[in-house]
Amino acid sequence: MINIVVLTPAFYAKHVSDSEILCKQQRPYLTLIIEAFGKKFADPFRTNAHKPKKRKGVPQSVYFFGSSGSSELSNEQKVPALDFCKAVVIVDEDVGLPASIDKREFQELNSNYTRIVEMFKRYYEFYIASKDDANLKDLPEIKYSALQYFV
Repeated sequence: MINIVVLTPAFYAKHVSDSEILCKQQRPYLTLIIEAFGKKFADPFRTNAHKPKKRKGVPQSVYFFGSSGSSELSNEQKVPALDFCKAVVIVDEDVGLPASIDKREFQELNSNYTRIVEMFKRYYEFYIASKDDANLKDLPEIKYSALQYFV
């Protein structure tokens, strides 16, 4: 089941000093809940995500929406996306109100949900294997991941 929510203010208050966790006071990030590896993750939707460089052996850290009408990169090389690097580990108490996304993006999410979950799992496994590896820990996908506060 696809579950899109905002996280509670209490979650953000607990992590106020964790600079890689995305937080906006006026308009909270919508997040997709993904359950994997015995954990619950909240993966934020971003309206203007940077397209990361492709690197051999590094799994894609972002799922880009092509159906939003914004599938073309902007002048700043940004598109709507789910940003796996900014996923956080949550518990049930961190889940706030249900949320909705653009109808076309939801249809795309629904059609690709299994693929998106598998992409996230590959990213997570890569993160776990790389975070302490001297040759990989400085990759942006590792160094700036919000997962550093949870695993």
